[in-house]
Amino acid sequence: MGRVHTSVLISTYAAAAFAALVTVVLWLSMLRRYKRRILMMRLGCYHFDKTKYAGLNAANYPGLQTIHSALGFVLLFLTAFTIGMACQPELVPIIVQNGMFLVKTVAWVIALKLVAKFIVSHFIIAQFTIRHRRLWAFFDFAWIFVNVVSILLLSAIRLVVGIFLTTLYFARMDESMADPSVEHVDPGYGSYVSMLMIDHMYNNPIFTVFTDMLIKRMKDVRLHRKESLLSRSMRSR
Repeated sequence: MGRVHTSVLISTYAAAAFAALVTVVLWLSMLRRYKRRILMMRLGCYHFDKTKYAGLNAANYPGLQTIHSALGFVLLFLTAFTIGMACQPELVPIIVQNGMFLVKTVAWVIALKLVAKFIVSHFIIAQFTIRHRRLWAFFDFAWIFVNVVSILLLSAIRLVVGIFLTTLYFARMDESMADPSVEHVDPGYGSYVSMLMIDHMYNNPIFTVFTDMLIKRMKDVRLHRKESLLSRSMRSR
């Protein structure tokens, strides 16, 4: 029990440190991108369609960003904690024993890729030019069955990478989790873009300087009118 308790404590502290570090790095990266996008927008370059977003959604950004940051930290912590517990010395022999199948599968996939790269790409097809159509037709048909293991492995890798990237970037609302054509339906990204647009419009240096000059001019005109009225009333007396 003492060894298990120590392992849990080590995994907990390491996972917390990892999650905190990644969260800080993501925040710094998000702030840098925010600054870069603001500067690009002031040059007239927008990375989104302004007609698909509303300024009202900007009010949702502080709450959504807080919740996303907290949930992102929890997801990173749980992921790191699970990996830390799985890497305990007592579990390493079991993982190695069951991992031989994965090693053999990876070796098979690498061998297939080498064959496709150094033989097929040199003698049958070069870039997009098919040199021997009959050989290519045979290879294309046979590759469907030979490459089944590779396809399953690549599909599993894509799934794992997708889950990992979603977990990693969940706290960042400057990246939409939807396709670019429908990214405006993402409430987090929509609120981020709305807040970005309002910040760009009302904190633009050119706009603020212009409005300050305009307000100052209006005050001068009003003051001049009051002085004129006062001087006229003094003359009439």
